[in-house]
Amino acid sequence: MRSRHWTFLALALAAATLASCEKKPPERLTLQAVEIGELRGWSDDRLAEALPAVRSSCEKLTAMPDDTPAGPAGTGVRAADWRPACA
Repeated sequence: MRSRHWTFLALALAAATLASCEKKPPERLTLQAVEIGELRGWSDDRLAEALPAVRSSCEKLTAMPDDTPAGPAGTGVRAADWRPACA
């Protein structure tokens, strides 16, 4: 019985330790311009297959008011931030 308690305690301690290592998302999304060649796997992807989804997203994003949140919660990305990529 005692070994079960120690096992549970060890597992709980390990879980707490791992949870404390979790990175918090940035306050605001920051993008940096890079050359396409710097993106790993870029030439391996079948980008044409994604184009219909991108076009559909752009249609929705360009219809939104500029200040509408349009990214993961807490990133501060707004619909206006996507306009250049959709142009």
